[in-house]
Amino acid sequence: MTGRGLRLAAIALAATAVACGKKGPPLAPFVRIPAAVTGMTVDRAGDDVYVTVTLPERNVDGSTPASTTRVDVWAYTGRTPPARSRWVEVGTLIGSVDLEPAEPDDPLGPPDPDAPPEPRSEAAPPLPAAPSRVGVHERFTPGALVVAPDPDAADSLTAAPARRFYAAIAIGAKARPGPMGTVVDLKLDPPPGPPGPITAGYDATRVTLRWTGPPDRDAWMAARQAAARSAGTAVIPDAAPWRYNVYQSGNLTAVGAPAVATSGSAAATPVAGTPRPKPVNAAPLTKPELVIPVTFDVETCFAVRAVFVADGVPVEGAPTADLCLTPVDTFPPAAPRQLAALPSGEAIDLIWEANDEPDVAGYHVLRADAPGAPFRQLTTTAVTETRFRDASVKKGVKYFYAVVAIDNRVPDPNISAESNRVEEEPR
Repeated sequence: MTGRGLRLAAIALAATAVACGKKGPPLAPFVRIPAAVTGMTVDRAGDDVYVTVTLPERNVDGSTPASTTRVDVWAYTGRTPPARSRWVEVGTLIGSVDLEPAEPDDPLGPPDPDAPPEPRSEAAPPLPAAPSRVGVHERFTPGALVVAPDPDAADSLTAAPARRFYAAIAIGAKARPGPMGTVVDLKLDPPPGPPGPITAGYDATRVTLRWTGPPDRDAWMAARQAAARSAGTAVIPDAAPWRYNVYQSGNLTAVGAPAVATSGSAAATPVAGTPRPKPVNAAPLTKPELVIPVTFDVETCFAVRAVFVADGVPVEGAPTADLCLTPVDTFPPAAPRQLAALPSGEAIDLIWEANDEPDVAGYHVLRADAPGAPFRQLTTTAVTETRFRDASVKKGVKYFYAVVAIDNRVPDPNISAESNRVEEEPR
């Protein structure tokens, strides 16, 4: 290489070195996107629909945990579901559940950087478990059941029965949506009508609810048969009888309910948003009756839904009108038993059997100072034990005793009948 060539090579190398040291434009931060939702269930009760979404565990790049900050649930009524790319365009957003609570405003402003750190208690409660599922509630309106135009459907499918389709999208940081996940569809057969009105009664320990079966069972079955014939399918009524679920009406359509723990599995998992209401009864009832423990002085409202197994799938119908009940405790305890009196020096000791009622607050001792004289209350406060010593007696005088039990109702407790009467005098 000539001297001129060596000089050109040196200049080029120097220019390359300078270029390598030059900073380029800043790169955008990398944002992880949650994977598609693959777990979702849809449950209909009358005109109420509950969608439960299992959150993805990973991001689309396989990293964990999933960076999900929100879940959007979409619905669409048609004969076939829309293309995945068109859900946001033609579907209806029926609910969004935020998974990152907003930071509350601090009225005192930002913390002082020179201030000592706040002491941390060793007994600080643990942080709540992150939800693994979200729930969204939809109540059908006439518009929700209108079949939407379906330009993607083939002509051969236009006679298919309409369905309500549901899909969910997990949203990551910076509002970046994940891919569309599993699509679940729901039949739009008419649900059963409500059962007959509820009646209720109660005693000292339990409430008994009763109702009658849905009066329109035959009409409902006929409507299902007609819908099946128009769709070209056959419906064979199930031989199973009607069953029933009873709800406290505060749980009937728990829109906006806080996150709760469900116990559908051995390990309860929290559900954010609106979970599916749980019936009072553990399993659908085969008889139109429910007996539950009584709670006095608290108003509770109940509603009943009929459950019919159609084509092997439980269908829950519309609810009855609410029945609201405020039981009042007017039930006194039983009279104490086996009262006995024993002289003890210048006093008389009384003993008796304990009452079995769980709401017994104690006992009062009654005394008469002569045969035929009226009994008066000897104790100023209730005796919680089943014994009492009467030291306000005189030798040579015969005294007559009885005991009554009182319950814990406030401000006026219920008082039992008298126990057996006994007589004794100090020795």
